[in-house]
Amino acid sequence: MFADLLKYQDRSYWESHSIIRLDTLEVEQRYKVFSAFYAAEEDWTMEEGIFYELYHHGYKDKAKLAAVLAEKSLYVTDYIPQADDPLVFLITCSYWKKGGRFVVVCGKYLLDEA
Repeated sequence: MFADLLKYQDRSYWESHSIIRLDTLEVEQRYKVFSAFYAAEEDWTMEEGIFYELYHHGYKDKAKLAAVLAEKSLYVTDYIPQADDPLVFLITCSYWKKGGRFVVVCGKYLLDEA
């Protein structure tokens, strides 16, 4: 169902699909993809794993979190969210490694910026 997320492995796909719409009955929202990367199972289970840290302790410094996520990306994008911007994590199986996942991370993006 989420296999299309794997298209974000290629920068050229991101270039033409960098904005993701998440609309509800009340609100139209836009998020811009700023990081796409492979995550190993250890990222969730080991204390030094980024998702373990996020889930168990939270990141107090959201600007640092955005920088860490951007650094993990397979390619450099032209966007890093602000510290207060909500983030959306889209995650799917990637089969590159047992228990591996492919992660696409987006930051809230204002309509007048698009």
